[in-house]
Amino acid sequence: MGHLSRWMHSDIQVTLRRIGLAMAAMIFVFTIYDIFHHLQEEGRITAHSLLEGLFLLGMTVIILAMRNSADQEFSRAARELDQTRQELERFRIQYQDVLLDYRKAVQDQFQRWGFTEGEQKVAEKLIQGYSFKEAAAQLGKKEKTVRNQSQALYDKAGMTGRHDLAAFFLQDILNLEEV
Repeated sequence: MGHLSRWMHSDIQVTLRRIGLAMAAMIFVFTIYDIFHHLQEEGRITAHSLLEGLFLLGMTVIILAMRNSADQEFSRAARELDQTRQELERFRIQYQDVLLDYRKAVQDQFQRWGFTEGEQKVAEKLIQGYSFKEAAAQLGKKEKTVRNQSQALYDKAGMTGRHDLAAFFLQDILNLEEV
């Protein structure tokens, strides 16, 4: 869920719109200038000027259609994200006690493995699916530090990597018939 929400920030939407509108404005201004330049030079509407006018009209329609399509896509994605957030909130409320117990169990296991506080935070981010770079940014650390801490925690836990670490905590939850 965290990964999807990062792509839905309004800053991205605003930036894409600004780029599209800037490009459209540049094409529009250049084409209008070129049409008037030809009218001045030739004194009448020529086939060339007419084609440029049609090009301008066509580009305007295409840009507006693309903007409308992008707006619809952003709206659809925003609705889906909102639904997912609502579903997650319902899940968290419904299973609040279970989730708190499970979080305590995870923290207890981290303690048994002897993770430092920094390693625990890195482990949480890795289990949540964040990359080293993303975890480093969220924790205010350098990527190399996160990589080093992750290797240390894998060694302490007897794991080979993030997939083993995540599987340790998720396997029994997802395979209840085998427990």
